[in-house]
Amino acid sequence: MNKNLDKPVLYFGLPGNPLSTVVGTLQFVIPVLWQMSGASVSEQPMPLTIKAKLISDIRKSPGRKDFQRGVLSRDETGHYQVECFSRQQSHRIKQLSRANCFIVLDKDSGNVAAGNDVVVQPFPWLHR
Repeated sequence: MNKNLDKPVLYFGLPGNPLSTVVGTLQFVIPVLWQMSGASVSEQPMPLTIKAKLISDIRKSPGRKDFQRGVLSRDETGHYQVECFSRQQSHRIKQLSRANCFIVLDKDSGNVAAGNDVVVQPFPWLHR
């Protein structure tokens, strides 16, 4: 009898689209792995979040939290600004190579017009 079969096994079911898998890994899998490693809450890295002025309109339907890809930069006065890609389908892999952040939109939010402030999460591999 194999005693290893009696031990619980952790399984992460991730979506099939590559961009959805990146979001799921960053938002859910990595935090769980930190917790399982025994790291205390204060030892776990928290996602960096920045407020930035939106320079292009965002289309979004209320009902789910969205992590839309964007390009974060600074304007001539040094303030953060972010541009959202017009098409956000999760099969658009090329966008991930051009993006440097997620624009985080709350579940209940709808469309967001240019000029509004939004919460941005720079990709962790760009600021470590």
